[in-house]
Amino acid sequence: MKTLHLLRHAKSSWKHADIDDHERPLSKRGRQTAKTIAAYLRRAKIAPKLVICSTAVRARQTLDPIAKAIKPPKVILEREIYEVAHEKIWKHLWKLPESADCVLLIGHNPGLHDLALALADADSAKLVPPRGGKFPTGAMASFRFDGAWKAVQPHSAVLFSYTTPKAMKKEGRSMTTERTVKLVAKANKKVSKATAALRPARQAAEAKKIAGKAALVTQPAKETIDYSAPSDLAGWICQAIHPHRAWDLGPTTKADVLSVTGSSAIR
Repeated sequence: MKTLHLLRHAKSSWKHADIDDHERPLSKRGRQTAKTIAAYLRRAKIAPKLVICSTAVRARQTLDPIAKAIKPPKVILEREIYEVAHEKIWKHLWKLPESADCVLLIGHNPGLHDLALALADADSAKLVPPRGGKFPTGAMASFRFDGAWKAVQPHSAVLFSYTTPKAMKKEGRSMTTERTVKLVAKANKKVSKATAALRPARQAAEAKKIAGKAALVTQPAKETIDYSAPSDLAGWICQAIHPHRAWDLGPTTKADVLSVTGSSAIR
């Protein structure tokens, strides 16, 4: 089983109109896209044994972060796949070593798009944008087929994946969100365990607090003196201080008498 990934270079810069097309670098957006592609290839565990890349600056700059991310065993920079028709790229496919069962080819449109359409079998060709449609910068079409590289023929490969930088980035965010949810769940589980370990101590503290409140409730009430009877000494004192006042003290504490009379004689 052979696997071939056709990757169009990331978006290039058009700031310098006088620069030769072969020398045009990636734009700021293109450099970011190249990193997104590299991250996608690493997540998808795509590990080509051979990478064939156009010698154009924009293609090589697309390759740089990819090479760092997946570390392919062999990289070939090929001038002859720069801005060529797909018929010429076929010749390079037929010459690929049979030991390289997974190959990544980084090239240009329209040749790369036309090659993808030419490779795909009837059932999977509809997954590739039609001729005249958009095969955007950074897009990648992936094929599988049985047999030798030298025997590959038009419409003999199954297109099992077609993706764009936008889809790669979205997938990356989804995976990041999923990982975040897992980390939060894991953290919550740790917190739950810690809370369960502290529960006996909290229960003991609550029991002690309740016992303390119960002890306060059961304490004997303050000593009271019934000053409603005139025979009571305190009652006589109040009557002596204010003889014209009607006293109806009822059960009263010593402190109440002191506050009413202003006297410190009673202790």
